[in-house]
Amino acid sequence: MTDSPSDPVLPIVIVPLESGKEEPRRSEPPDLRHWQIEEFLRQTGKAENTQRTYREQLIRFAAWCDKSWLDVTPSDIGKYRRELKSKGLKATSINHVLNTLRSFYGWLRRSNGYPMN
Repeated sequence: MTDSPSDPVLPIVIVPLESGKEEPRRSEPPDLRHWQIEEFLRQTGKAENTQRTYREQLIRFAAWCDKSWLDVTPSDIGKYRRELKSKGLKATSINHVLNTLRSFYGWLRRSNGYPMN
């Protein structure tokens, strides 16, 4: 009798899908908020320039707030509005940011069942 099993176990080899270079491992899991932003943009089907603007505005807000989307309060939005105003943004630019947030939260509410806040 032989000591080797009849079905040998082959080693698992992980092959990167892109560029052939291994990416450094992150110490934290990816931010779910960024995935939600990308999903929002994918589902809205807006023009590329509009998507780029929405992405930049939402990522900037996410970096500023550092809360989950569900934990953001109207007070946080008001503070952010004041922050933008203090940086010298014009009223039309601030309104555009607020409209982007409103559109995004509308999508979150419809697609994920987030409560109206």
